[in-house]
Amino acid sequence: MEGILYLSDSEQKKRFVQIDLNIFGDIWEDLEDILAIHSRKNEERISLEDVLKKIDYQPQKLLNDLSLLSGTVLLSGIKFYNY
Repeated sequence: MEGILYLSDSEQKKRFVQIDLNIFGDIWEDLEDILAIHSRKNEERISLEDVLKKIDYQPQKLLNDLSLLSGTVLLSGIKFYNY
């Protein structure tokens, strides 16, 4: 395959791969994500419910706090409007 080079060990088993980023650079970030996911497959899982408890997530309090602000609030790239 053009842009892909496999490197083999002494027993001719494929061991490494070189990827031409001039050809496949646009998908490299996706490949990195897949590799990161694979490397973490045995890590402990934490439920969303436990995470929300840990950060003391209170959606109504957040909305109330935002309503105290006048005008437009920019929070993490999301605009919240006060009516």
